[in-house]
Amino acid sequence: MKKMIGLMPRRPDMSPEEFRKYWNTTHAEITAKVPGLRSYVQNMCLPDENGEPPYDGVAVLGWDDDESMAQSLATPSGGRCSTTSPSSSTRPAS
Repeated sequence: MKKMIGLMPRRPDMSPEEFRKYWNTTHAEITAKVPGLRSYVQNMCLPDENGEPPYDGVAVLGWDDDESMAQSLATPSGGRCSTTSPSSSTRPAS
């Protein structure tokens, strides 16, 4: 299995709660429609005694192999995942 791991810092205009809600609902629904995607796991990063974590989430996506991952990400649904992400690191510059 080929995996992609994404570190997700939230957009500056989102609170941690807004990030979690959007990522768990809207973005998860969009990601579920990506053809060829075999697994999708969201891991929320929570504050601890050291304060806020540098990332708000870690996403792990899985495909059968390199070819299926490339084909999947080249589809409109695959591209839509990055443009609808609640992460400041994956949204296109405006």
